[in-house]
Amino acid sequence: NIIRFGSDYRTLFNNVTEIYNKQNARQAEQLISQMSADLGGTELLRPLQWLQNQAPVIGHSRQILLLTDGEVSNVTEVMNLCRSMSTSTRIFSFGLGHSPSRSLIKGLARSTNGRFTFIPPGTSVDVHVAEQLQKAHEPCITNVKIKWNISSLTSSKLQTIPTIIPTVY
Repeated sequence: NIIRFGSDYRTLFNNVTEIYNKQNARQAEQLISQMSADLGGTELLRPLQWLQNQAPVIGHSRQILLLTDGEVSNVTEVMNLCRSMSTSTRIFSFGLGHSPSRSLIKGLARSTNGRFTFIPPGTSVDVHVAEQLQKAHEPCITNVKIKWNISSLTSSKLQTIPTIIPTVY
């Protein structure tokens, strides 16, 4: 799916994922060819909440390629939401142009075990997206759990960090 965001957000398809076929690919290509930055500011929280409410299929991870040229005012809320999705979602973030928020671009990727890159003006986006897309297709293990095989007396002194184990790639 393609989600455009600014002061508001719009999705190409109603469902988070759609079957890849010629018709859907044509729709996506048409949207991309006509796309412009015409939705106002950079409001990431609402589209990310929409994604969070559409959980991926159990046993599968979700890969998000997020391209932005802006910054957000609610970075803490956005990062907390991303961390809460990190067991099933990985964000590959791209900072476009002269002044994307470096902390936002890095934080989106780091909080979800993804990758980030900055694309300077006048540079082809295609090469950078292709590199990240290749990484997004790497196999992974989801819903990782650790079971300590020790006595209950000793286990009360143990703490697993992080408490929620991210997807392993």
